[in-house]
Amino acid sequence: MAEKGKSLTLNDLIKNFREALIVLIPVFRESGILWNDDEMNEDFEGISEALFKWMVIYKIEQVISEKYNIIPTFPQYNYYYKSYAKLSFIEVYTDDQDKNKVFVFLKLKSKNNPYDTVVCNLIDKNGNVLERDLEIDFNKAKYRFHLKKTDQ
Repeated sequence: MAEKGKSLTLNDLIKNFREALIVLIPVFRESGILWNDDEMNEDFEGISEALFKWMVIYKIEQVISEKYNIIPTFPQYNYYYKSYAKLSFIEVYTDDQDKNKVFVFLKLKSKNNPYDTVVCNLIDKNGNVLERDLEIDFNKAKYRFHLKKTDQ
């Protein structure tokens, strides 16, 4: 848990979002909300999107707003785009990946354990999607923010 006044990194924000989803699994089960990827429903998608907005996106917006006096436009959680050219986004990378490839964060998914996989889209240098639904192990993933400044 972050101490008051301590700023969280983007890696911390994504980790906290994942932990919130994991903690809510018993509540999802008790409420009849299907949370596993094979059975997911609109209830879960709405909850996970809202959590992502409040726990990750709004925190990034706050920092960017203070630093640049703008509010960036982000892709929605678990929403498919043909291009990210006009959107600010979270890049997912690992220490051993090709440095010329840019993977955009899409969502978390459960394979062997709850939310142990990051799902990404590979984009080209212009922001166009080349490949969808690429998976990276959560424990190997790191994150960085790409700000797209648009004309105000």
